[in-house]
Amino acid sequence: MATAVLPLALSTPAWAATTTSATVVQPADGLCTVTANSVRYRTGPGTGYTALGLVYAGTLFFPDHTAPADRPKDGTTWVNGSIVQGASNVWIRQDYLSCQ
Repeated sequence: MATAVLPLALSTPAWAATTTSATVVQPADGLCTVTANSVRYRTGPGTGYTALGLVYAGTLFFPDHTAPADRPKDGTTWVNGSIVQGASNVWIRQDYLSCQ
């Protein structure tokens, strides 16, 4: 029995831009890019909250613009949002994000 192989059609997401040398992901307005490696994302705004995992430089993060940034007692600022193609309703320290 022969198996047919169908080509897979892929589309470029609206937030991705291409160049002649390689595909470069550029954040659209409202998106943030993680600027460091091994950044923990958490259940709440502060290191006292559970770390759910790690993200790396270049990861896209969509902040929840309806949730205010939070500053726990240590004076750092945390942003709530969703990792693009990842976890949602998580918190990342603002100093590890570059936002448009």
